Amino acid sequence: MITIELEIEGHYVDNFIEEILTIDGILDATVSFGSVLQVATYQMKFDSNSLEILDVIKSHNTQVINIEADRLLILHIASEKDIRLLYNKLDNASLLGFCQMPLAVGQPSTLREQ
Repeated sequence: MITIELEIEGHYVDNFIEEILTIDGILDATVSFGSVLQVATYQMKFDSNSLEILDVIKSHNTQVINIEADRLLILHIASEKDIRLLYNKLDNASLLGFCQMPLAVGQPSTLREQ
């Protein structure tokens, strides 16, 4: 997954999204207008009795980033509201862990050679 954060004038947004989606391998583009995107990870217990979890997480534009034995690690980049909505759906005995933080904090920095 690649995340790009930039500022552009509003009337260029539609054209920008169209251009991004033409790149091979790009499946989706999310645009946020002024709100801070959050990144959340959910660690879930997973077995043959919990297949419905896959339908729930798929409907929220998430990615399973790790599968180990009986556990899934799920990545979700979204607004605070969308993360809370998914959290409430997953908040049961299968939820083993949860972490959330802003996607980008502070001002962008540049690397300088010393």
